[in-house]
Amino acid sequence: MAKLPHFSSEKGSSKIRGFSQRVRNLAKETDIRSVVSALSFGHIDPLGREITDIGNFQRRRPDVSVRLDRQANATDGSVNLQVQVNASAMTRIRLKEAEGTTVAQVLVPRRIYRAAFSSHERNVRTHLENVVRSALLQSSKSHGFPYRIVEG
Repeated sequence: MAKLPHFSSEKGSSKIRGFSQRVRNLAKETDIRSVVSALSFGHIDPLGREITDIGNFQRRRPDVSVRLDRQANATDGSVNLQVQVNASAMTRIRLKEAEGTTVAQVLVPRRIYRAAFSSHERNVRTHLENVVRSALLQSSKSHGFPYRIVEG
């Protein structure tokens, strides 16, 4: 029987563009965990579309401090997931020119998704979802570093 794929995450070497600790301080930890929990396997399909507010937290809770977005795929085709600070939280500060609202980022390469998708074992997909969720939480605590999902 073939060995099942195993995934983990690696911290990137350069910071998230526009990362600001001042903006990150507006994000509530409980809100980050809540929005990250809405991630599903379908959200990491490289053929999927951009999505703002995965899980529709802003509609249900207008005061939620963050949202989970799926941005345009990276240049190499990797899925680009980002936790962003919401407008409701941003009312407390004024953004400076070089500051952005992204406080966590995870890239999922196309080949990683394909490895999970093509596996006959459903638990491989669940494993990938969990690794991506964990990487988003790690990125949110990393003071501005993105994470990338790797196989092995």
